[in-house]
Amino acid sequence: MAKISSPTAYDYSSSGSPFRAVLASKIRTMTERVAAENLSLKEFLRKAKDLDVGDRTIAADEGAALGGHNMAFINFYNLPRERVRGALGENNRMLFSIEGFDKKDPNVPAPGKVKITQRINALDRKWNLRAKTATPQAILDYLEAFLKKVVAEVEPKIPDWEK
Repeated sequence: MAKISSPTAYDYSSSGSPFRAVLASKIRTMTERVAAENLSLKEFLRKAKDLDVGDRTIAADEGAALGGHNMAFINFYNLPRERVRGALGENNRMLFSIEGFDKKDPNVPAPGKVKITQRINALDRKWNLRAKTATPQAILDYLEAFLKKVVAEVEPKIPDWEK
């Protein structure tokens, strides 16, 4: 059997078994996909700032935990950037934390899955994001889908005297 790039997967295509060849191909594809979805903390923050949330505002930053940098914090404001200030910003804010990145080097891809949790929600109670553990790219996709729904269905809380 010929060895392929992965240290634990073998090329079964020459063994004569079509089942083994298909299985090896699926394992190889899955391994490559997971490797591509494991972003470093820096890459994750860069992509988080570019999430498509219309005219609303996203701020993403690195958080330091005991022993190193392994967290990302994402603030979502249900307001356009020019309106985010003081109490108005805080009354339209959601804060999410994502943990599980490499502690020693923020440029190294996450060692596995990361976990997202919602820390603050100043919007309606029904807009709580369920905690989820997945690859960094899957977490970004999950968060973007959630925020798009919030933008579409939740009006910003702006007092009458400020409109």
